[in-house]
Amino acid sequence: MIKNNNNNALRSQTPFMSENHPLNPYGNNFIDHPYESKIFYKFNSVKQYVHLEEDDQFRISKYSAYFAFGLGGTLIGTISGFHLLLKYVFKPYYTTTFEHFNHYKHLYLGLLVASSVTFMYTYLTTLYINNVSRPLLYKYLDEAKKNGFQDYEISFKQQ
Repeated sequence: MIKNNNNNALRSQTPFMSENHPLNPYGNNFIDHPYESKIFYKFNSVKQYVHLEEDDQFRISKYSAYFAFGLGGTLIGTISGFHLLLKYVFKPYYTTTFEHFNHYKHLYLGLLVASSVTFMYTYLTTLYINNVSRPLLYKYLDEAKKNGFQDYEISFKQQ
């Protein structure tokens, strides 16, 4: 009895998997992601099929540390800066404003932390993709294909 394997039939149609291909590891909505995210996801897929050189492993560790300490430092700096601003600027010079900020401190601190951490997250993600994911993806893609990685094209446009 011959069993029809649809997965093999889907794989054999084209050497590249489309972004909305059912076998795409990131699902059918992968086409809706921004281009930079697609680079990041594809590099993470390629990474499983290759052995990274020591310098490249160090580069990944370095930029991961930048990411973690950057977000943590932004969080701590924003909270500390807000409290210092309240204590040393608003309390002695702007008493009514201080009372308002102090009464709604949780709201203003939340807005300030959310906006600053979001800005830093966006900046550090772009930094990681441009300095780690993109160059290492192009460096290791051919080796990953030889080791069994099924390549797929990345489009610039979103539908």
